[in-house]
Amino acid sequence: GHAFADVAGDAGEKSAEAGFTVVDRMDVGGAWLEEQTFVVIGLESFKEVEGKSITCIIGYEVFKRFVVLTDYENSRIALIESDGFAYRGPGIRVAMGLNDRTPEVAGDIDGLPGKFTLDTGSRSTLDLSTPFVEKNNLVARYGAKFQGITGWGVGGPSRSWIVRGSKFSMGGVSVDAPIVELSQAKRGSFSDTYVAGNVGAGVLKKFNIVWDYPRHQIFFEKNKHHGARDVFDRAGFWVNLGEGAFDVVDVIAGAPADAVGLEAGDRIVAVNGKKAASELSLSDFRLLKKAPAGTNLILEILRGSQRLTINLALKDLV
Repeated sequence: GHAFADVAGDAGEKSAEAGFTVVDRMDVGGAWLEEQTFVVIGLESFKEVEGKSITCIIGYEVFKRFVVLTDYENSRIALIESDGFAYRGPGIRVAMGLNDRTPEVAGDIDGLPGKFTLDTGSRSTLDLSTPFVEKNNLVARYGAKFQGITGWGVGGPSRSWIVRGSKFSMGGVSVDAPIVELSQAKRGSFSDTYVAGNVGAGVLKKFNIVWDYPRHQIFFEKNKHHGARDVFDRAGFWVNLGEGAFDVVDVIAGAPADAVGLEAGDRIVAVNGKKAASELSLSDFRLLKKAPAGTNLILEILRGSQRLTINLALKDLV
């Protein structure tokens, strides 16, 4: 999904019907827009994926009217009047274009140049499009060993091979040892021939970012997260929120979850003694799956009429 990008850029392979309406007034903090056109699309499925309801996605129509600061260090967003704005901070300027109203920059992953869209709503670090992956034979080049569901949007799940790159750069901005997801999608935005990849929160959160759409530029300021090593799910399975449980949707072959017998269709009702959903949120559980290698997760599982206990030791996949 795209928290600050348009739904049309969704990574899933299914399509979703959308309509249009005009909203008299929309307030975002102390800013407001009047007579704004909205896309109307079903977002109910995001509750299962994100663990909480999402009723609105803010996109291009807001960003084009302001200079926007996404302060990942302090979990803050600021909307700044564009007229008369002049950036005076320590950040590195990167020229920005627009790909169907989604910000796009020129970048390079391990010596391979291309155009990359920027997506603040993606929890991934760097997704490479299927045509770019196939053209450069990246599954073989990176020696990919693990693949599974790595994202979920309006169009449903997306599957990728998971590898670790050496360096991703855009302009004078770079991130070392990123987790790279090699898309297997045949439909949706990750099948775009003209886009090398999509940059998500794994890269973006390492900076406080000033998005200046009116002047087609972005400023990246390194923050406290910049030096932290990028981490992929050390358990190796995808869950969505179910009724009083975390529903296992996909298990990566060869990952720790697979090794201890976790299966798609299992319902996790407790983790380390905490009840799923009520005492432990979905987002906190996903963070637990990224805990240091060697950490143990005790999972209480419902599998049909059986209740099982699984002891899962986390380890690095890449």
